[in-house]
Amino acid sequence: PDKNSRKIAVSVGNIPQDLGKDSAEVWLVVTEDGLHSQANAGENNGRTLTHIATVRSLHKLGTADAQKPVAFSGNAEVKINSHWNAANLHVVVFVQRKKSRAILGVGSAKIEG
Repeated sequence: PDKNSRKIAVSVGNIPQDLGKDSAEVWLVVTEDGLHSQANAGENNGRTLTHIATVRSLHKLGTADAQKPVAFSGNAEVKINSHWNAANLHVVVFVQRKKSRAILGVGSAKIEG
């Protein structure tokens, strides 16, 4: 297996059927905790800030079908940049209405080494 990628299985259960003329998109995000930045101005001047859930990548996986008991099922290959700290990575999947951008559901998991 490639140490710079992970295969992620994604399954979305049923979603609200009242989408009207809207659709529901399935997105996959890779986040990293523990990043730091140095503030050089403003109210945080001179402080080191610690960040959680910094987005490292964002990809649309497809569209969920509200008429099916499993609205979406698929696999994704997540590329891991060698500069990222693998111990601090998570994958987040969310379902979002395309037009209104309302979030219909979300799930997350730690990316295992």
